[in-house]
Amino acid sequence: MITEEGYFDSSDGIPIDEEKNETGNIGGKRNGNRKYRRGNRRYDRSYSKPEAYTGNNGDSEFQPNWERRIDSFDQMPLPMELLTGIYAYGFKNPYDIQALSIDSINRGRDVVAQAPEMSGKTVALVIGSLSRVDLKSKSTQILVLSPTRELAAQTWNVYSEIGSRMRVLVCKLFIGGIPAEQQRREAEELPHVCVCTPGKAYDLISNGNLRVDNLKTIILDEADQLLSDNFLDDIKRIFSFCTGEEQYLFFSATIPHSTFATMNQFLKDPVKILVKAEKLTLEGIKQFYVNVFDKKFKLDTLIELYRSISIQEAIIFTNSQDSVIEISKHLNEHGFQVSPIHAGMEQKDRNAIMKSFRRGARRTLVSADLLARGIDVQAVTLVINYEINKDLQQYIHRIGRAGRMGRKGVAINIVDDQEHVTIEELRSFYQTQIGELPSDIAGIIKEANDQYEEEK
Repeated sequence: MITEEGYFDSSDGIPIDEEKNETGNIGGKRNGNRKYRRGNRRYDRSYSKPEAYTGNNGDSEFQPNWERRIDSFDQMPLPMELLTGIYAYGFKNPYDIQALSIDSINRGRDVVAQAPEMSGKTVALVIGSLSRVDLKSKSTQILVLSPTRELAAQTWNVYSEIGSRMRVLVCKLFIGGIPAEQQRREAEELPHVCVCTPGKAYDLISNGNLRVDNLKTIILDEADQLLSDNFLDDIKRIFSFCTGEEQYLFFSATIPHSTFATMNQFLKDPVKILVKAEKLTLEGIKQFYVNVFDKKFKLDTLIELYRSISIQEAIIFTNSQDSVIEISKHLNEHGFQVSPIHAGMEQKDRNAIMKSFRRGARRTLVSADLLARGIDVQAVTLVINYEINKDLQQYIHRIGRAGRMGRKGVAINIVDDQEHVTIEELRSFYQTQIGELPSDIAGIIKEANDQYEEEK
């Protein structure tokens, strides 16, 4: 479920009661104040939230500390079956984040990595963690936590494809919307890799279905979101069942400085691969805004825009589920076929919409921030922010849905007078250009669309 501010109020964006364990309790079977020793350090993983970090960019503790890279998969200490899966997946050489992080992951180091959207973070996590799996041991060794069902499903698919040549490897997906008995049974079969939303992971772990006593690696994909107030309690509850000896991998496109304080409760001497927020790449994405002065003119402006442009594939972002429904209704009434997708929908309906969108059968999705994180649909050339999220960090996640894999993309922000101030803040925060919507916007979008015709 999404609040009016566009945040999830349960662990994977579904009604809170589905996230409870089978006894109906949130607290689970164990004491949430469990303390344990990790290496030579003792950690208190209580449920109380840490005080916000008040450091600054000059604090050396939070600066990148890793430059060593391996620029060939063949030179990495990877099993042959895994290498075969990497090349079959379509990779020839590692991207920067993969060259910098995979060897450290393979060596068992904790890793914090901030890298731009579509830089290959998920593949780095998959390859690095699979390189450590002991296929002779029938035990769950990798736990991946994702903030949404859609992102979890996408990550599970990457594990399944890259690991397809590892003959006895078992990867399972645990999210809401799948029969509970089926998920309990699959968890009890001890799959090597479990990809979960936090609420589902906690439910299965607290009820003894998902065994974590032999975990080697815990992964937080979109770590800044999972360590935010919306998810932090669930994450701590999950960690309270673990031994504390696991490897932790925290990856995201944005990691605010305040988040490092929370991370330090769990990390031990981590490798830090960081890109400062102002240096996150927006290359290839042309950004514009149109000020309609009063929000009551937004819908008419959006409809007028749609009448003037050709859509390859687009995503319209809002800040609430109600706005998703309203915008979709009005666009469809005016003859524009768009599909709403939000956390209040049945999972099978969300899956069907995403499958249709990836095929190109649906051209426009309207969503709150359910699709802002990590979802990879390479044919998206246009992102429209119908409402600006107050969280500046969220901006790059949204517009990062366009211009994938170095292709051209366009981002248009429809703002009222109040939101216009945020455009100035975004320009300063990302040191980027966001210009007024030009008269030839149709031609600019067509240029982005044409690159896909050239690739056919």
